[in-house]
Amino acid sequence: MSKKSTPFQQDRGGGEDTALASSGASDFAALFEQSQGVRQRPQVGDVVRGEVLAVGSEEIFIGTGGPIDAVIPRKDLGESPPKVGDFIEARVMRSSESEILLRPLSATSTVSVDSLEDAFEMELPVEGTVVEVVKGGFRVKLLGLTAFCPMSQMDAKPIKDPAEYLNKKFEFTVTKLEPPRDVVLSRRKLLSLQRAETEGQFLKEFKAGDFVDGEVTRLEPFGAFVELRPQVEALVHISELSWDRVRNPQEAVAVGQRVNVRILKIDESEERLKISVSLKQGRGQVDPWTRISEDFPRGRILEGRIEKRESFGFFVHLGPGVTGLLPKSRFRDGLTSVENKRVGDGISVQITEVKPEERRITLGLPTEESDAADWSHALGAKAEKSLGTLGDLFKNFKK
Repeated sequence: MSKKSTPFQQDRGGGEDTALASSGASDFAALFEQSQGVRQRPQVGDVVRGEVLAVGSEEIFIGTGGPIDAVIPRKDLGESPPKVGDFIEARVMRSSESEILLRPLSATSTVSVDSLEDAFEMELPVEGTVVEVVKGGFRVKLLGLTAFCPMSQMDAKPIKDPAEYLNKKFEFTVTKLEPPRDVVLSRRKLLSLQRAETEGQFLKEFKAGDFVDGEVTRLEPFGAFVELRPQVEALVHISELSWDRVRNPQEAVAVGQRVNVRILKIDESEERLKISVSLKQGRGQVDPWTRISEDFPRGRILEGRIEKRESFGFFVHLGPGVTGLLPKSRFRDGLTSVENKRVGDGISVQITEVKPEERRITLGLPTEESDAADWSHALGAKAEKSLGTLGDLFKNFKK
């Protein structure tokens, strides 16, 4: 289909003579060709721009600069038609010596066509109703005929329940036309065109590092898909769902949930955009490791939960997004109560080393030295408050 744009009218004014006087022969030739083009009748499929001459109850007349004016059905322009003197862009649907029929590019409804031949030749969308699910696809009623839409052409995503499409109206393109029995449709082709347009707009608005709102549309073992714009989906890998360890995406999100994500990467190398986003880096989310030294200082004793057992030790969950390693070498000899612990069991640990730059915490078990230090600290606090013998101090502490 032709995609050229043809102006019906040139601007009216005295600038043309000035342009000819100040430009050379090449510019004159270009202007001559342009003036000749104005008088040529536009072809079906051309995109044209013309001035509104009159607005009627059913039709809007557009000046062409030729012997006949073009017509746009008023219903194609919705509830807010243009005014006389406005300029409008439209696509040529029919063109003959007696008639030029246009469809506005801004029209949101399906174009009215007199026959499937027009829709087929100009690749225009037609509206149809899904009336039956059959082997391999759907039967669709449109323009008084029954057509067939293959299952693979009904949607851009896999179809799980064909019955969901019954008795619903959709726009289709005609891909094969041998009426009355052989009319084949595709909705997927239209959706692909719409998706490409939406993706182009998305690329103008967003880049890697930006935050964007979306809705979780489906969950997979490897992560969750989030719709950022109609037909523009992004993947949140399971490792980017939460600062905590996530074994199943259902632990972090649910289908239909609204989320804010941060764009990590946009890949335009293939036909369809591949967008990677992070939920744990979304607006309002804080990396717990930014305050790790303050929240988990060396020497602190706390209760954790065994997250994973390995031959070299235990990984212990200390808080949201924070896991430390308790090496087996730190176990006390004969502490079978520790060695026999299982995943999910609680355990008392002491922080022995913190490396924020490596995001690593090494743990140990509370030692006798730490117990003695606690006793010394407690005894010292009592000594500051009262005087007396060591026996009196010990009695007071026991109280």
